[in-house]
Amino acid sequence: MNVLERCKNRARTAMQRLVLPEGHDERVVAAARRLRDEGIAAPVLLGNAGAMTGAAARAGVPLDGLTLIDP
Repeated sequence: MNVLERCKNRARTAMQRLVLPEGHDERVVAAARRLRDEGIAAPVLLGNAGAMTGAAARAGVPLDGLTLIDP
């Protein structure tokens, strides 16, 4: 098993929350989706609700299962 896989397995075991402050960026939304889908972390996206919805649409990923906070 390579180093990256070992790190992912440790992260899955801990399943920590990860706050991502740029929820308006489609790359961040896509990364959050991948982290959630792979069971690596429980992502929390911060940003304007409309902007996060738009970013998810542009990235082609659903927001279900992600925690969204509009400060």
